[in-house]
Amino acid sequence: MTHLGRSLALLVALSAVAARAEDKVGVTAEVVLASTSGNVIDPPSLASMKAKFAEKFKYTSFKRLSVQKVVITKGVTELQLPNKKVTFKLEELKDGIAKVKVNNPPMETVYTLGREGSLYIASGQHGGGDLWLVLSPAEGVRPRRLPPPHRATSVEG
Repeated sequence: MTHLGRSLALLVALSAVAARAEDKVGVTAEVVLASTSGNVIDPPSLASMKAKFAEKFKYTSFKRLSVQKVVITKGVTELQLPNKKVTFKLEELKDGIAKVKVNNPPMETVYTLGREGSLYIASGQHGGGDLWLVLSPAEGVRPRRLPPPHRATSVEG
């Protein structure tokens, strides 16, 4: 094989590895217990969840039970909740939008995850309330506005 042939083969191999490496989505997974007992919001950042739920649910208390980073890939990724195991599988990733299959017994659903916002998934009863799995883009993934470019100016003295 010629030097050019080896270089092209290496380039193709590296491109395939890079393509496989991109087939993953990082999310923050929070497990939240919502109930009608008491009036606790722990941590205070869950007040936004309470406000979003106010029209459809009568929960008065929200408590975060756990939070962790999860990397969802084309293979099966598992997350243990207090009452069951939930699995995730990346179905498609295109233009920063992921289609993720979530097996949350007894249901299996494909959700669309973007770069912003949160997805709230009802996850059954536990400890006198209802568990909610909240999926959000992992920190550092959300788009941010870049500062305007600086123009070089000459300084004459």
